[in-house]
Amino acid sequence: MGTILSCFQFSQSKSAPSAKSPNHHNSASHDTPHAQQTQDIVAQESQDLTRKLGVGGPVPGPAVPNTDTTNHNTKEGAKDKMATDEEYMSFLDKANQDPNEGAAEAKQQSNGGGGELKALDKGAKVPKVLEEGVKDKYYVSDADEPFVPVCLKLKGKGEGLPDEDAFVKLIEHPSPGDAGVEIMDVAEWDSQGQYKDVVDAVREAGKGGDVRVYRVGRGGARVEYWVVTVEGGRLVGVKVLAVES
Repeated sequence: MGTILSCFQFSQSKSAPSAKSPNHHNSASHDTPHAQQTQDIVAQESQDLTRKLGVGGPVPGPAVPNTDTTNHNTKEGAKDKMATDEEYMSFLDKANQDPNEGAAEAKQQSNGGGGELKALDKGAKVPKVLEEGVKDKYYVSDADEPFVPVCLKLKGKGEGLPDEDAFVKLIEHPSPGDAGVEIMDVAEWDSQGQYKDVVDAVREAGKGGDVRVYRVGRGGARVEYWVVTVEGGRLVGVKVLAVES
């Protein structure tokens, strides 16, 4: 009997609704909107974070290198070739350059930049005795130089040998004040008689007249010696460059 009663009580307790069931049901019903709102907020924040981080957007693919180097190589090759051509042309220009050009330029600079002094008038006829007398004749100094004929018409009424000032104007020196013209005797210039043939040719061109030597500075150790005389209103003779270090 006790056993039957216990079973009945157990059955009743199972079939009877729990006292907490209504409250639990009401709590679940009450919490559902709140949970949904929370989920919406979390979802919104997740979307915002996704947009900020760039997650979820299209993922850029790996950069593909440009394998078309034809145009680049062509430009570089043309550039290299052009540089090579320029260097080659520069080499040819230097190879074909006159080796005396530098010496001539240096000579002109040493002469005060004025080049050659005037030794011949335009159309002047040089006495034949001078041409023959100085042929293959050289003045020996630090640089052996050939003798050059001189034939200049004298200015003014006088027919005598000019003084220093008149001479420097006659030869058209670019810097008369720096010419440093000196008048010398033949014996002083050629004390050894080494250039007697040259002096004799000048004297013959002047028909036995006096022969004078003019020393003209040309810059540094360079000087010119003018061995001249007067004939028919002209200054005739020879000149030569000397380097006296």
